[in-house]
Amino acid sequence: LNFTISQNPLVINSSWTDEYGGFTETYNNIQVNGSGFITSANYTGTDTYEGETDHYTATATAQYDADGHITEKKVNMRDEESTDNWTITYTWTDGNLTRIVINEQYTESGYGTENSTETYEYTYDPDPAKNPNTGIYLYEMWYQTYDFMWYAGLLGKTTRNMPTGMTCVYTEDGSETYRQTYTFTTSYNSDNAVASLEYRTPGASYPSRIFTYGYDGTNPQTSYASWQKKGMEAKKGFRARLKERMGK
Repeated sequence: LNFTISQNPLVINSSWTDEYGGFTETYNNIQVNGSGFITSANYTGTDTYEGETDHYTATATAQYDADGHITEKKVNMRDEESTDNWTITYTWTDGNLTRIVINEQYTESGYGTENSTETYEYTYDPDPAKNPNTGIYLYEMWYQTYDFMWYAGLLGKTTRNMPTGMTCVYTEDGSETYRQTYTFTTSYNSDNAVASLEYRTPGASYPSRIFTYGYDGTNPQTSYASWQKKGMEAKKGFRARLKERMGK
């Protein structure tokens, strides 16, 4: 993924190419609050997939609490054949992110509407001095916004501590189809900054996912290893590939 963030006015451009085609997206008409956090934006995109090109438009809004944590994000995306609506809510307790709920309503011409919900619940050590967070944004926070937008300081503050575990649940049209619990292990480098975050399922001999973090002196940069993700019915073009890349 290549991206640029321009100022005056604030505009974000992103793009990628792969063996199936290419993709470009522009965020504009971006509004921010007094802390510099995005409150609304429009974006347009072009996606070429196996010789076919789709164009789409979208709008997004975000809300924050008095401490600067994001509490809600809404996204409406439209193309020639479908509409996708997401409402994502974030719950915070004592500065820590305890729950994310992602409600999606997808409507495709000729196929009807699907409703799904993803829920992520986090646990923490009862001792607030343990597992301090030195600036890492949790992977599940990124849904429908790229990770670089969080690390650029555009979407609010992150969780105060690193979680010790997570449970994720997926329901489709009211029926639970997936549930998984993970234990988290956070390691620190010699400067006491977060060095890695490991996801492991109960009884597993190897982790499901490992994030490693490198620093340029001030800002964390992230990469991740393998991820065992649940199966979902693929949607064509941009949405299918984006969900695959984001582990959704």
